Amino acid sequence: MKIVFDVDGVLRNLNDLLIEKYNLPNPTSWFNNEWDKLGYSIYDLVKKDNMVLKKSLPTKYFKTIYNYAKINGSQIEFWSHQPPSWRKLFKQWIYYYFKGLKIKIRYLTPKQKLARLNKLSNYILVDDFPHFTNYKQIILIDYPYNQNVKNCVRIKTVKQLKEELNKWSIKKIL
Repeated sequence: MKIVFDVDGVLRNLNDLLIEKYNLPNPTSWFNNEWDKLGYSIYDLVKKDNMVLKKSLPTKYFKTIYNYAKINGSQIEFWSHQPPSWRKLFKQWIYYYFKGLKIKIRYLTPKQKLARLNKLSNYILVDDFPHFTNYKQIILIDYPYNQNVKNCVRIKTVKQLKEELNKWSIKKIL
């Protein structure tokens, strides 16, 4: 089994930096959320200061995923929906935090991610997106904005993620 990872919400904590920087509430839905109602989109906020893409800290899951990648292979693969204007700073963030590992990046929309998973039955995606039509091959990182998703593997703690990754690992994460 090959495990691939989304970045924002899974590894990079972009929301928390934007919440702090712009004094925003924590979003509880993906579309028409609290930010939208205040007249902001994540794209508008990043456009105001695109360095947030580079300055955002890792999520609490980062260390577990980094260790998983380091132990279980020579390469980590990311499937992320990054707008073209974000990609340079996105890559800088990735290469800074994942130094020492071989990195493969695929820029995919959620629809493209699901289509790719459907073709690759031996792949599992770790993501936080709440609007896939099927979560059969997805490990969902829990957030208030994805509570609508049912019948999935939902991760709420670092311990749960470690246990789930260890189910599919050649070598176990300590």
